Amino acid sequence: MGSNRREDQGCAGARREAHRLWWRPGDGHGRGILFDSGHVHTWPEAEGEHRHMAELRPERPRMFFLIRPDGRVRIPRRHADAASELETALRSADGRLEPFDPHTRAA
Repeated sequence: MGSNRREDQGCAGARREAHRLWWRPGDGHGRGILFDSGHVHTWPEAEGEHRHMAELRPERPRMFFLIRPDGRVRIPRRHADAASELETALRSADGRLEPFDPHTRAA
C-alpha cells in the first residue's frame, strides 16, 4: 500500500497528463481538441463529436480541429494570431499531425 500511495502522489503532482492520441493514419478523417494545458486528444471522426469529447476533461478547450486522412490540420482563421504556437503544440503532441495556417501562406 505504501508504494501505491507514493505513486498516487507522484501522478497528482505530475505537470502534464499523457496526450490521448486515438487517431492514426489510415483511420480516415479525425477530430481533435487542444486544451489550455497543452493536452491534445485525437480520435477517428466516427467515434464522436468535439462537444462530447471536450466534456470528458475538466479544463477548457482552446481549439477544436479536424484531421484530414493524410494528417494535415488546418488552423482556423479565428486562431491565426496564435498559429505558430498551435502548430508547435500539435506537432509536439503527435508527430503524425501536420498543422498548417493557410492564411499566412497566402500572404
